Amino acid sequence: MTTENPIFGDEDTSYQAAGGIEGIQQLVNEFYDLMDSLPESEKIRSLHKKDLSDARKKLSYFLSGWLGGPKLYQEHIGSISIPGFHRKFNIGSAERDA
Repeated sequence: MTTENPIFGDEDTSYQAAGGIEGIQQLVNEFYDLMDSLPESEKIRSLHKKDLSDARKKLSYFLSGWLGGPKLYQEHIGSISIPGFHRKFNIGSAERDA
């Protein structure tokens, strides 16, 4: 019996490998928890609202579609231009690396 390895980026294989929306939400929660706790994230964290609930939801929705799953961001919020959205922030190499 042979088993084919999934090709990530093909259809929803990346979404499934991430654990679907539950896995993505866990990843996003860990990301924002680290942003709250790591000193090197202080500047980037200050660019966000105190309550991260909306940011967590929006990033989870965005990653769902980006990984080949349901396009939740577009369904619930609308279209987004990532470069356009981030253009208003002064993000340099140090912030990117943090």
